[in-house]
Amino acid sequence: MSNEIVNIVFDGEMQKSIMEFAQTLSNVTADFFVVMSRKAACFIRYLERHGYISLDGEVVTDRILDIDIEQFKDKNIAIIDDVVVSGTTIFSIIKRLQLAQVCSIKAYILGVNEQFYSKNLFEYTDSDGTIRNYIQSPYVLLSDAACMRVCSNIVSTFALDISPYDVDFPKHEYVTISKKRFEQILAYPDWFSYDVSSDLQAEYDIKNITLLPTKRIEKLFDNSIGIGISQLGFYKIRLYAKYNSKKQQYTVNAVPYFLFNEIMADDIDAIFSEWFQDKIDNTISRIAKIRILQYIIAEKLFMIWNSSINRIFEKQQSWEIDKVAFCSIFPKSIYLDVINVINSSKQLTTNIVTLSHKQSIKYQETTFVSSITPSEDQADNIAVLQTKLIEPFTSLYFTKEKESRELVLKYGKKAFDIPEYKQIIERLKHGYSYQMLINLVDSFPNIFDKITTVSLFIDEAIDAGIIVPIIAEETSDELGKIYFRAYRHGEDVPFGELQEKLCATLLKHYAQMGGEQILSNLRVEKMLVLFVRIGIKQGIFKPSPQDGIYYNVNIDSYLHGNITTVQDTSSKRPFHYLKHRTDAMWLTEVLQDKGIIKTDKGRITAIDDNIDIPIDPDTRGKVAAIGKTFAKLYNNSKTKTAPFVTDDDLVLLSTCMLQQDILNALAAEIAIFSERWIKCS
Repeated sequence: MSNEIVNIVFDGEMQKSIMEFAQTLSNVTADFFVVMSRKAACFIRYLERHGYISLDGEVVTDRILDIDIEQFKDKNIAIIDDVVVSGTTIFSIIKRLQLAQVCSIKAYILGVNEQFYSKNLFEYTDSDGTIRNYIQSPYVLLSDAACMRVCSNIVSTFALDISPYDVDFPKHEYVTISKKRFEQILAYPDWFSYDVSSDLQAEYDIKNITLLPTKRIEKLFDNSIGIGISQLGFYKIRLYAKYNSKKQQYTVNAVPYFLFNEIMADDIDAIFSEWFQDKIDNTISRIAKIRILQYIIAEKLFMIWNSSINRIFEKQQSWEIDKVAFCSIFPKSIYLDVINVINSSKQLTTNIVTLSHKQSIKYQETTFVSSITPSEDQADNIAVLQTKLIEPFTSLYFTKEKESRELVLKYGKKAFDIPEYKQIIERLKHGYSYQMLINLVDSFPNIFDKITTVSLFIDEAIDAGIIVPIIAEETSDELGKIYFRAYRHGEDVPFGELQEKLCATLLKHYAQMGGEQILSNLRVEKMLVLFVRIGIKQGIFKPSPQDGIYYNVNIDSYLHGNITTVQDTSSKRPFHYLKHRTDAMWLTEVLQDKGIIKTDKGRITAIDDNIDIPIDPDTRGKVAAIGKTFAKLYNNSKTKTAPFVTDDDLVLLSTCMLQQDILNALAAEIAIFSERWIKCS
């Protein structure tokens, strides 16, 4: 299946662009390929593993720049990224590499966001006076919506390839396990097993499992490392498994995770020194030290898990650490030192300030005030809770991320010196802490296990690309620098896919029953207006665990009555009629841009409802019934068999049900007529 994934996930044009991108990279010669973390690094690793590309040079991620930058001196560097939005991240990497006095830098990217990409950000003057650009052609120009679609599809590639959307934790060689043994692993009493597989994964017999430890494992973990390690962070094992029905076995990829909750700068230095005793440069950044420590602790957890499950195997399973993956995030020179610490049975003796002590410490952690409250209907509360957990990241995207892009687009390189931009970037570096997400859950009744609820939400959200894990730094008046795990928004994820899926499902059933001729632009526009109205009334548009808020849908008026338009959640329009066709983005335009509505020469020809978002059977039934009902009414109109609905009736139904809609429609007609009259006169 591995070679089919690109064909499953991407449309024909993007498949072609990916193959051309792979061919371009295969023809590049460089001393180092620096691949941007995390999405590009995971995608390039997928393309390499399945033979799409062969890179002629040493492949590392930008993570390695935190530890060893001297190795790049006088070297030819090729930077690789998948999709560039504004370009600020690559720009910052270029500046860091220049400090290392590299010989040359070229950047290769699959596509750019044509709305926010600042081309002059990457221009420089060569020694001969020629103006050049670090970004090499060719690359695909993408609209904002198409950019997000490509990024989302890349993330789906990892889901089908049973590979984690992660670069920071130990990777192992894949192993093959019989179906019986795999099911025994999931039922093993020392670990709580949770299936967080997406619908797309389930469709292709892929299991995505989170294993959380019991108290017994917690005790073994503490005895293995010492210093009460189980109280200093959160830890789990994640399994990614593909089922082969013919052989009745799973191919399994296992990744352990350990993330510090809160830890003081002095504690980081003390643990690092005790483990390495100056074998690794102690002057590297604390964030680099944390990444090394978390890697080691995670692998020690993995050894405990492997030891516990080996009791059910006749032959002991061997999970070898993937050295190539290790050397992409850490220097090769420290590999043996890290492996030696992992295999050491010596307990840490460093006196650590425990988490329970620090819970009362007040420092400048960013908080978020949610506008979402529990539902009166208890059955809806799980969905509402998930939406509440997504809300901070959606807000961060619209209030900070998009603002930073606008500043870079406006000021180019000068944006980096503007105080407003610096403040936004500092905010994005902090994200939201794990504890803050726990606090958001407090207002919800009957949540039996808040920690597990938030943990599983994080797994699903990271897998979907909705949030990104980071290491944040704060300053406490009492204890100085404190580091903790935090999360920020995924920059390129389409929020709102559930509503798009519902629209696609409606139009698909409408077209299937009525035939291609039913898909006129006017009918589709009016159907969407009616669907939004009916959907709100029947509770079809409800918050979802898989969805956030990408844009608002409005009912506005133009020629021939009401239409559906979109605007992002940070803007408000004071009136609901349009003077010009281009005064607002129409919902149909967004659906066309994302490939849901297919057109040919301006005419709608087909509907594609292949979006990896689950819809519960009850909602799907309601949506299908609405689509089929209107298709039946349209078909009846051709034979004048009552009841029937003509195009004029659709305009009346979508526009004249409410008094305010009639006023908006009249206002639109008057505004359009007045403007055209003035032009003619």
